[in-house]
Amino acid sequence: MRMTARQYANALVDFLKKNPASQETAASFLSTLRKNRQDRLLGRILMIADDIWKKENGIVSVTAYVAKTLDAAALTKLTTDLEKSLKKKISLQQKENPALGGGIALKVGDLYFDATVAGQLQRLRVTFDK
Repeated sequence: MRMTARQYANALVDFLKKNPASQETAASFLSTLRKNRQDRLLGRILMIADDIWKKENGIVSVTAYVAKTLDAAALTKLTTDLEKSLKKKISLQQKENPALGGGIALKVGDLYFDATVAGQLQRLRVTFDK
């Protein structure tokens, strides 16, 4: 029976909890995937394992969509402010999209908060089209 990406991810997380990560561990894991002809699942496995680890450690994934990449100081302040507001540790990733025009949109878990120029213009269009 073939294992799913989630099963591999759970096995990997469980193993890493009990054993420190090493090159041998990584090589063994990759070898198992290759032997089972499932190395194409590696990206998905790692993504799921990362989600499992974050959930178990109370870390919330946040994606910041910005028109221009934030500098280190702004990124640090945003991280600190979000952790204070959410009362949780966060893992912040930023994605640049010049089409936003300015402002910021945040994806926090399944929630999406849009404070971008493009978002405001879209809301105005919807309001005036009514």
